[in-house]
Amino acid sequence: MSHSNHPNHSYYALGLVQEAVVIADSDFKVSYLNSAAEDLCACADYEIQGQQLSQVLTLIDGVSREKISLPVQQCLQQNRTIKITKHVLLLDKNGNEHSIEITFAPYPPGNEVQGVIILLKDLSETQQLAEQLSHEISHDTLTGLMNRQAFERQLTHHIDGMKTYEVEHCLCYIDIHQFKIINNQAGHIVGNQILQEIAEILANSTRSIDKVARIEGDEFALLLVNKDLKQSQRVIQLILDKIRDHIFSSNGFDFECGLSTGIVAISENTDEPAQILTHGELACNSAKLKGINQIHIFSDDDYELTRQHKEIMRAGGIKEAISEDRFSLYCQPIVSLPITDESVQHYELLLRLQDTNGNILLPASFIPAAERFGLMTTLDRWVIETACSRYHKIFGRDSQVHIAINLSGHSLNDDDLFDFIVTQFDTHSIDPSLICFEITETAAIDNLEQAKTLITRLKAMGSRFALDDFGSGLSSFAYLKHLPIDYLKIDGSFVIDMNHGSRDNAMVEVINQLGHLMGIRTIAECAESHEVVDQLSKLGVDYAQGYAMGSPMPLDGLTIIH
Repeated sequence: MSHSNHPNHSYYALGLVQEAVVIADSDFKVSYLNSAAEDLCACADYEIQGQQLSQVLTLIDGVSREKISLPVQQCLQQNRTIKITKHVLLLDKNGNEHSIEITFAPYPPGNEVQGVIILLKDLSETQQLAEQLSHEISHDTLTGLMNRQAFERQLTHHIDGMKTYEVEHCLCYIDIHQFKIINNQAGHIVGNQILQEIAEILANSTRSIDKVARIEGDEFALLLVNKDLKQSQRVIQLILDKIRDHIFSSNGFDFECGLSTGIVAISENTDEPAQILTHGELACNSAKLKGINQIHIFSDDDYELTRQHKEIMRAGGIKEAISEDRFSLYCQPIVSLPITDESVQHYELLLRLQDTNGNILLPASFIPAAERFGLMTTLDRWVIETACSRYHKIFGRDSQVHIAINLSGHSLNDDDLFDFIVTQFDTHSIDPSLICFEITETAAIDNLEQAKTLITRLKAMGSRFALDDFGSGLSSFAYLKHLPIDYLKIDGSFVIDMNHGSRDNAMVEVINQLGHLMGIRTIAECAESHEVVDQLSKLGVDYAQGYAMGSPMPLDGLTIIH
């Protein structure tokens, strides 16, 4: 409605304000609503003028569901502003709930207070985006099943529950037999269809209380709740029978698939979720050796699994590599968007390992072993010390180039890490503001208090922090509120093919918007083509990193920047 004929023309400017505004007099009777407030409260200004404020604004605590009293009398008596930000729901005249922040202030300001002005900020859209994001990033986009990170949290939850209730669960680790051959021969479209059909069979073969996840690639996991080994074997055998009898058809061709399954009994004394999954994967590998559609039950004294474990340890050779100085640093540019001649002032440092044959190994070849045998803190310290000692030689003392250093979850639990970093800064005359530390979202969630403490202490010195792989496993957007980070790195799985899928494009846009709402700059990983870079720039993403921006190259071979 128009406010041009409103008796108080001083209200006209308030009609132009985007946020909802309500004004009440000293008797707490409503004298004015702007158009935003009319929409939010689902009532017109002229309809409710003169009504008591409590009849117009019904506030509910979103957690306790109890009615919240309006602090208008306190606001006027104490002549101060009162703001309520947590768990506030506004119940409009149609019975709909809106998540809001609400502020009460004396009106007009000064000594001649005549009433109270209320500002209502509608958070519903932001909350919906956060809920959508929370679901999207905890589930596999192809199959709709939960992803590995969400599954590990479910494992943790059920293990904790076993301390109270005397129950037994089983983990089943499932791999599609020779799936890579099918994928290579028939193509990824057919491969994706098979993955979706198998995911549907797994979901339909389990109860609602069981948990089904796609761990990665062609590997799935089931958490069979309150089932022992014998019961779990029967469930898996029924699944194997269904898969064997199912014909996977595409484009006139039929495919047959088989599964390999490892089963691990979970008790109250069971190791952490990552270790359970490792046992399941090892048992699954043993099932593969037996042939198609086989089941292997994990046992601590299983000779075959022990042999495989030792091979994994030898394959990593982490301790020997450290002592023989076979680790090196590579770097990859992080480029500001839109691209200009001065866009490259930021590099991420990447760890590489040279094996005994002179081959350069990527982190996926040795990080799992380092994590498994508790050597990640040692590697992180090597990177920090090496980066600080070589910074001035590589970049020059006045370059102001920023470098990003990755920290593992293990290092977040290292009580002496902060002092070690400070020592490196002092020893090598490094300005802390030139260093950005990166931690993955899963590491941050698993070590939230430690991460928050370390981030706060290092930011006080001037260093920056980035949350890496955002979107790959965060269960709640609320975690960001507790981490004072500077950069949000959008997980590359959403970025790499965003030009070919509206869903990935939408996810990148949502994450970017939510990051900016919190004052956090965004970095898109895996920007592998100029088309993707152009799209990122259009969406307003702040930085891009990927092969379109530059390949990783040895730090010592980087052209010196002065």
